[in-house]
Amino acid sequence: MGSTPNAPLHDIASIRDDPHLAAVASRLDTGMDALAESTWTLRQKVALASRILSSEGHWRGLARQITCRANEPSDMLTLGFGVGFDEACASTLSLVDKTLTPVDGSQMPNPGVRFHAWIYAKRPDVSAIVHTHPAACAALSMIGEPLAIAHMDATPLFDDCAFLAEWPGLPIGDDEGRTISEAMGDKHAIEFRDFLRKPKVLNLKFAYFARRELRKDPCAIL
Repeated sequence: MGSTPNAPLHDIASIRDDPHLAAVASRLDTGMDALAESTWTLRQKVALASRILSSEGHWRGLARQITCRANEPSDMLTLGFGVGFDEACASTLSLVDKTLTPVDGSQMPNPGVRFHAWIYAKRPDVSAIVHTHPAACAALSMIGEPLAIAHMDATPLFDDCAFLAEWPGLPIGDDEGRTISEAMGDKHAIEFRDFLRKPKVLNLKFAYFARRELRKDPCAIL
């Protein structure tokens, strides 16, 4: 069998000296390098975040959106209209401008992302937005009170969730976009009375993390 079974895996020198283990380690290094985040395109990151959100139950409900800034500051990458999180593909994401006009032959987007464009215009620090309606959070929003963080697992959201007690309706027009972006102020999330619309921003990883935590620990945000 050779020396491979007896080589201590914690001994780097032994791995290098053993041709079998060295070959395996080399293949692993190559594979890990290929998976490194620095090698992913922006489209791949959006598609991957969408698929992960779907796997954690965020595909349920009428409203689910994800956007991020594209190369041009006023452009956004998003899913095409009617495309679910579970169907997201890097090659088929829609590129739209701030008026939601498709760019480069892209598919029409969900009109509900219009308020995302308003947030991007008002907040240069924002690079990504995720918006879903987890059932537990939607129920909490019906209380009609601002959220109070009451658990250590929810502290990333402490003093960072705005509250909009009255809002005009479905966020598909400029009036809604103006209202939402102004109500957010410098916060990175916002709760609407009767709906918890949670655009967690700054970057795509942070946006995904916030949505994941909000679904996982709804009782931490009472």
